[in-house]
Amino acid sequence: MILGTHNSGTGEKLVWWQRPFSFILNPMAKCQSRNIVQQLKDGVKLFNLQVTRYNGRWVFSHGVCIYDMDLLDVIKLMKKHATEESPIYYQLYYDRNFLTGIRNIKAFEELVSVLKAHSKKENVKLLFAWVEGTTNYPFINRTKLDVSEHYWTTNWAKDKSWVDKL
Repeated sequence: MILGTHNSGTGEKLVWWQRPFSFILNPMAKCQSRNIVQQLKDGVKLFNLQVTRYNGRWVFSHGVCIYDMDLLDVIKLMKKHATEESPIYYQLYYDRNFLTGIRNIKAFEELVSVLKAHSKKENVKLLFAWVEGTTNYPFINRTKLDVSEHYWTTNWAKDKSWVDKL
């Protein structure tokens, strides 16, 4: 069994203009009290990453919250922690929140194409890519994993499985 986290990027800092409202926003959206680096050090090997396009970067998001951490930087961090014997996996979701809308779906599909190509050569594996609220699946890798998923900020959600039945 490998350790996984749900909405893994919600342990990062909110973007600058949302930080003053974190006392309102975090209770609605934050699933992780640890950031990605801490999760990697804790042994997490499967990440549920919900992203949106913001200021020209792919960053983490959940609902109205936008987190100030670049997806591509996180993939680089994952590569430092992954080995052939112990790969790191991730699922990628495009969050169509009201701030970013649907205007970046094509860009998301292009991102997934690039990540899919790298996934074949690297020890960091893209398992699944999905556009939230649609049946649009630009990539599915049918790898089955036995996962113990953790929410580190909400007790009610502990031990629920989020791995889709592909």
